[in-house]
Amino acid sequence: MSLLRAATVAVLVANFFLSTSGWADVLITDVIGKPGLVSKPPLAILNEVVNGSLVEAPAGLQFTAIDLVTGKEYLASGPGQFRIASAGVLSLTTGTVKVRSVADGSLPDVRIATGKLSRASMTMRTLLVKLPMYPSNTAIPDTTPTLRWAHMAGASSYRVTVSDDTNRAIWQRNTTEAQLALIPDSGLRLGNQYTWKVEPLNQTGDPVSNATSAGFFVVAEDAARVLAAIKPEPDASFSAWVLYAAQLQQAGATDDAQTIWQALARERPGDVNLKKLVK
Repeated sequence: MSLLRAATVAVLVANFFLSTSGWADVLITDVIGKPGLVSKPPLAILNEVVNGSLVEAPAGLQFTAIDLVTGKEYLASGPGQFRIASAGVLSLTTGTVKVRSVADGSLPDVRIATGKLSRASMTMRTLLVKLPMYPSNTAIPDTTPTLRWAHMAGASSYRVTVSDDTNRAIWQRNTTEAQLALIPDSGLRLGNQYTWKVEPLNQTGDPVSNATSAGFFVVAEDAARVLAAIKPEPDASFSAWVLYAAQLQQAGATDDAQTIWQALARERPGDVNLKKLVK
């Protein structure tokens, strides 16, 4: 290899995941293949790849890339060489590329620390992960969340109160369950902050202990529109769930993102990348 070619390859690898504009061109949301199959340069979930990058994929390896500018998803299958370009992911040799739209227009860039990649396919099965109190110090993606909390000793029912950022109660209900769904007329508005509290009550309706409370905010209108557009169905692809979780995290909806990261990590227990995202 000539010194010029060696220098060119070194620059390509060094700049593969960097963008001088601060905006990634594509986000890698899945890599599937038998153990030992590695693309060149190696791809990992949540890598951000810039235009002009070349990817060599062996036979039996696939990678999925989301173009954050156009909202299109590209499923590239080796063997072959692929170029990341403004027109999307292009096959330069024998590889194939399937394209579909996942959003109508651009998606927010993401910045999430990742680790190594484990390659396996999956289908999302179950998303519900118990949290002590949800939502708590996080954003929520829409105005109709289901509030959840742990059962409290001695409680026959619970009084749930939601207040705005002036501490004015805007919504209150009683329930015998440890969760309560807010309805469209509950008073939540996009971009606003709220607090909520749960009071455990006995059979006569008197408090049996102190209330527990938490705060949250609803994402802004632009983020809510993106999240609603890309929200996957329960049996959606691994790529779709990675993209949705990444956008939730970017919008500040860390509780919802964490629920999905945990479910993904259970599906791929050997994935160091996902383990780093689970708290």
